[in-house]
Amino acid sequence: DILYASLPSYEFDKKNDISFIPDVTPINPYFDCIFNFYLAGILAGSDSEHNFYPERTITRAETAAILTRIIDRNLRLSFN
Repeated sequence: DILYASLPSYEFDKKNDISFIPDVTPINPYFDCIFNFYLAGILAGSDSEHNFYPERTITRAETAAILTRIIDRNLRLSFN
């Protein structure tokens, strides 16, 4: 939520055309943040099905990947 709120809207240009995340629904806390990070290619999930695993604690490596993709748009992931 902090990273999402700190970014201007143009940082969320759509890179992926998705309509859902397998294990995150609109009732999950921070759904909008997570979904927009997926659309922008900042997040792509933790497995081949793009599951987010919202109950897990984020790792340092995952945090570094997110920050790197926020800073360098060329590293954002496309998974359509």
